[in-house]
Amino acid sequence: MAADSARFGNTGLGNACLVASQVLRANQGTRFIQITSNDGWDMHSNIYAANVLPAKAKILDDAVSQLLNDLKANGLLS
Repeated sequence: MAADSARFGNTGLGNACLVASQVLRANQGTRFIQITSNDGWDMHSNIYAANVLPAKAKILDDAVSQLLNDLKANGLLS
């Protein structure tokens, strides 16, 4: 499980995407999945501080890109 979490970025969002991938792969009739994150997306302060926005973008990119890759690899993207 640690290796799977690492593929998704070892973040709250990444782990939520991992669970979503596992639920869909189980093929038990799930029709809707809501993915949430507690990785500190409140950007009301320090948004322009060094590396804050790029770091948040990396969390999003790592998690969502791996979710899409998993869904495609398992024939679930269509």
